[in-house]
Amino acid sequence: MSYMPYDCGIIEHRLDRLWSALVAHYADQRCLMCGRNGCDPHHWLYSRRIHKFRWHIKNGVYLCRQCHQATHRSGEKLLLAIQENLPEHWAWLQEKTPMVSEPITIDGLMFLMESLEKTVGELGITLKTRGEF
Repeated sequence: MSYMPYDCGIIEHRLDRLWSALVAHYADQRCLMCGRNGCDPHHWLYSRRIHKFRWHIKNGVYLCRQCHQATHRSGEKLLLAIQENLPEHWAWLQEKTPMVSEPITIDGLMFLMESLEKTVGELGITLKTRGEF
């Protein structure tokens, strides 16, 4: 097994775009907290630095800019919204927390990218260009 090298920027960028498109699609582009049209697929709880969960669909929620900024001041309302509106995300978090420190391999990263690309293609999602919300 080879572990992920530090210069996987191209793969990470592609995965970020695929992940963002799927999070937006599954949220119907509506903010989880207030229901407005959202624009920021937002990572929550598990940091982007934790590659094991970075691109898991349940590691992201869709938020409008105002709610996204508010969660950086205090995440309590976001956690309540997740518990109430996305119980499957909450259950996933509870199950995965002990596994955070496990590394991801380059093979795992490539498999993940292929899986996300397949899902995006099957759903007919068009990836947005850089800087587009």
